[in-house]
Amino acid sequence: FGGPFFWVAVNRFAVFVDASYLYAEGGKLCCGTESRNRFTVNAENLNVMLCELSRGRFDLGYLRTYWYDGARKSVRTLAQQAIAAVPNVKLRLGRVSARGQQKGVDALIYRDLITLAHERAIDEAFLLSGDEDFARGRKGRSGSGRPSHVARNLNRIRKEKPVAGSF
Repeated sequence: FGGPFFWVAVNRFAVFVDASYLYAEGGKLCCGTESRNRFTVNAENLNVMLCELSRGRFDLGYLRTYWYDGARKSVRTLAQQAIAAVPNVKLRLGRVSARGQQKGVDALIYRDLITLAHERAIDEAFLLSGDEDFARGRKGRSGSGRPSHVARNLNRIRKEKPVAGSF
């Protein structure tokens, strides 16, 4: 193929959720706690809200949501099982260290973002994360001609009245 390269828009976006950030910041915002054990998340309603928020910004079709979290010994928690059961949600699990720290999740997010962009599966990505590395990666991409968006502050998301102990 000796001619010029043309990029064909697929008119789709995907949502990428770093669950540890969502639980910590969402828990503080809606329930006054960062402890996952003190509140529950309605996974299906949350995914609908994130999709609507993203769709309002992009005006594109939705591919799916990628949900990233850590698991001890690769065993899903009940909350992770609920997330995995939501239609159009792909659960990706890193690991949780002996000290309770999440490991490998950022690498999974990077891998999926790069793969979907390379395969031209999405035109836009909505990333919910507090990791500054993603913001730096976005700046590094600015010359690529491919847009990206990072949502890092849950306080900017219009919140509905939360039910006590859940969001």
